Parts: sequence; C-alpha cells; structure tokens
Amino acid sequence: MTGEHDAEDLEHVLPLSELLRAQLLAWAEQYYRYDGGERDIDMSDFDERGMLLSRELQRELGPRYSVQYGFYLLRKPRATAAHGRR
Repeated sequence: MTGEHDAEDLEHVLPLSELLRAQLLAWAEQYYRYDGGERDIDMSDFDERGMLLSRELQRELGPRYSVQYGFYLLRKPRATAAHGRR
C-alpha cells in the first residue's frame, strides 16, 4: 500500500481478522472523538494500545507489509514545551 488509499478502502483490502479489524476501528474512533473535542475521554493509554495494535497488525499481515506506529499523544507535550522555549 502506498498511502493513497482511504482508511475505508484499506479496511476491505488488507487481510485482517474480524477481531483485529474491530479493535483498530474502536481505537481510531476514540481518537476521532478526542480530536473532535471530547476531552473527557481517557486517552492515558492511547499510544500504548496503538503500539500493541500495530504489532498485532504486523503479525497478521506478515513480512509482505511493513507496519510502523508513530506516537501521537506522547509527542504533544514535548512539542509544546519546545515551542515555549523560544
């Protein structure tokens, strides 16, 4: 995959188990809700779960694919702190 596919397309193209597909969609839904302004959502383990899901995704897809996870929420405080040091 080159990144040109929408998430909806990938959902139907990648050879994933129904369980992992459901877990990934639930994880993504949590992010969409948080990103949409729902700040009462507990995001304390978001990146940890993302990393675990990425490992499971790599396991299911096998060596034909390369899965990488970029920490999202753990980056934000550092980026904010670095910005404030100008």
